[in-house]
Amino acid sequence: MKRRFAALALCAVLCALSFAPASAAVAPVNVRDDSIVRSRSTVVYCLSEDRYRLVPEVRSVTLLGNETLLDVLAEEVLQESESEDLVSALTGRTQIYVLSVSQTGNVATVNLGGDVDLMQEYDVFCLKAAMVNTLIESGGVEYVNVLFNGREVPTNGLPTGTMTRFDEDLQSAWVEHENEGVAALRSQSYSFRRNVTLYFPANDSNFLLAEVRELTFTRSNLATPVLEALISGPASTATMRRCYPTATRIDGLPSLEEESGDAQYLDVSFTYEMGTALTGDESERLLQMAPLVVTLTTFLPETVAVRVRVNRRPIESIVSRIKEPMSIAAKLKRLGKPLTIESISESLNDVAGIRVICSFIDDIYRVADMLAQQDDITVVAVKDYIRKPKLNGYRSYHMIVEVPVFF
Repeated sequence: MKRRFAALALCAVLCALSFAPASAAVAPVNVRDDSIVRSRSTVVYCLSEDRYRLVPEVRSVTLLGNETLLDVLAEEVLQESESEDLVSALTGRTQIYVLSVSQTGNVATVNLGGDVDLMQEYDVFCLKAAMVNTLIESGGVEYVNVLFNGREVPTNGLPTGTMTRFDEDLQSAWVEHENEGVAALRSQSYSFRRNVTLYFPANDSNFLLAEVRELTFTRSNLATPVLEALISGPASTATMRRCYPTATRIDGLPSLEEESGDAQYLDVSFTYEMGTALTGDESERLLQMAPLVVTLTTFLPETVAVRVRVNRRPIESIVSRIKEPMSIAAKLKRLGKPLTIESISESLNDVAGIRVICSFIDDIYRVADMLAQQDDITVVAVKDYIRKPKLNGYRSYHMIVEVPVFF
């Protein structure tokens, strides 16, 4: 579903950069010349017949023209094993192919296309592991991102992130990963660590350079640690530069909104300091947002775009009302209560009401938390019809509160 976002006075820019065009800023394009042919021996990782172990296999490969070794190795991982005792990391019934391979520093990113939805999670995990070990074995690569159709495909509900070399005991690695996913599912506060490739602009050009950093996450909030790391800037400024003001803060909880099918976009709001990074024309603003977009769409599962807003207002409008005297009397009569001030105070909780209209669901919970933290407000009861809508589809968040009234 296509969405159109209105430009507000203080709201920023829709950075709908998918990984493919964004990655073009990472490395220049080479013109292929098939007249140059090179051959060499290399190692490709396959699986044992029971698919429980990673096993290296020596193969002779041919490089045509400007093909890199990484290009050829990524293709080789998808091929059948040359040994009768080994099987390919790719199950035979699935059509998967290489879309692109890029390298930034010691980080390689492989983008695969095809029917990943037909693969079991363990098969996805095995294919990622074989791809990682094969590319690292070639030398010059220490970390690998494996994407499918430009997106991170999670296993056990968690992103695999930027991966390093796997042990050959693949089943043990899978069990550990599976237990981690179960623990994260049972508790929203369960924390886990992942390597993330952070992209920052080079000091002397618009190309993006990569830095791998280990971050701590909870399943309920995968975006905030990455955003905070990007705002903090690169660990070393020898080759990369900071691109966002250090005083910038994330305003509220970033939310994932459905775009089409399984694809999502991240909706994130920053405090006003981010506005200083969004000056200039549209192309300059997109260049400024590119590190954020490429980093997030590489790491966050099924995320294809990022919407950035600055200094957003959580409340769109407020409407209040006082219950009419006749309505108060009628309700007390239905409840079998006397028509007295004491009876109204003890029996009715809707004498006065305030309706707060918010543009986004996370803003509703943000406002509710702000009210609950007020010293002069006591929360009596809450009815959350957002997470549990009524049968007729009604969705809202009701709070019954007590406030002091002075006459």
